[in-house]
Amino acid sequence: MDEQAKRILLDIARTSIKAAIKQEPKPPVSYNHPDLQGKLGVFVTLKTHGQLRGCLGCFLSVMPLYQTVSEIAASAAMEDPRFENNRITLSEFNDLE
Repeated sequence: MDEQAKRILLDIARTSIKAAIKQEPKPPVSYNHPDLQGKLGVFVTLKTHGQLRGCLGCFLSVMPLYQTVSEIAASAAMEDPRFENNRITLSEFNDLE
């Protein structure tokens, strides 16, 4: 995967996480970059100051990679059952690693 594709995926993840935190719909995304079209598994781990704040993933997907990253990133931020009573907040967003 090239650097451009990596930057796009990071941007997609951050945009999706922020929308999830704000309880807003994720903006629609569509990319023609060939590295983002595969139907691949994805794992997203979120940390703040080195401490785990969310982690979810899937081994397989029926969606293109860019869509899977969008879904899993939002889910890692808001649906990890280990953090059910302590979800990521907007004030933590800029500290996410």
